[in-house]
Amino acid sequence: MRIDKFETREEDGKLYVYVEVDHEYAAANIPRIRVETGDIQALLTEKGIKYGKCIVGATLKNWREHSRKKEWIFEIPLDKLPEPVILKEEKQVQPKPTRKKRTRSSIKKVSTEE
Repeated sequence: MRIDKFETREEDGKLYVYVEVDHEYAAANIPRIRVETGDIQALLTEKGIKYGKCIVGATLKNWREHSRKKEWIFEIPLDKLPEPVILKEEKQVQPKPTRKKRTRSSIKKVSTEE
């Protein structure tokens, strides 16, 4: 794929990619080409540029003058911050309250034998 101009810029948390290709011309041995979002993502990966989800995509064709220049917009991925660790204070363990024992009545039955 022959790309004449490939520019990237970052603004407002977005990555703008501007691509321009040569106009198709059989005598100069410039074939018809089509550039899609997947091709742009491959070029960004090859150049080591980090990108996120594609917000605005397009299909670039070099058969007409107006369709040989396009711009793609990607989100810039944010670095994930580590989750904050919240330490909970341990409560002091209170001893269990003792239960009062049930007692029998101290009066014993006396047998009356005659």
